[in-house]
Amino acid sequence: MIPKINLNHFARPVPRSDGFALKVMVFNYDLNGGSYEILDVNDLKVSFNLVQFPGAKLTIHTEQGGDRALLVAIGISYVYEGMRKEDRRYFACQISNCWHLRDGVEVEFQAPERKDIPEIELGDRGLSWEVG
Repeated sequence: MIPKINLNHFARPVPRSDGFALKVMVFNYDLNGGSYEILDVNDLKVSFNLVQFPGAKLTIHTEQGGDRALLVAIGISYVYEGMRKEDRRYFACQISNCWHLRDGVEVEFQAPERKDIPEIELGDRGLSWEVG
């Protein structure tokens, strides 16, 4: 959910842009089986002609059975005449949320048990330099 907000607090125009686009991707990983699904959400394009962003909400349905990691990544890029600008200087992305789900219920992330690994004696191996 993105709340109503004054647009100049959300994003500032850059040269040759008349708006911006928010890109959302959802990654749903089965932690036991290794399978995954990637949900690609259509861009939300916003014009800089708006003074107030009206807010937006997105409902996403995913598989939730078993042990799963659910990540949400959000990117922002600028738009000129309806097309996304491909200038990497004006693009940002980050993972906004991450959850560990067990049969649809959020559980705390836990580090795997640490296993003691025996040290291995390396001794002298390889070639040696002759100096001088």
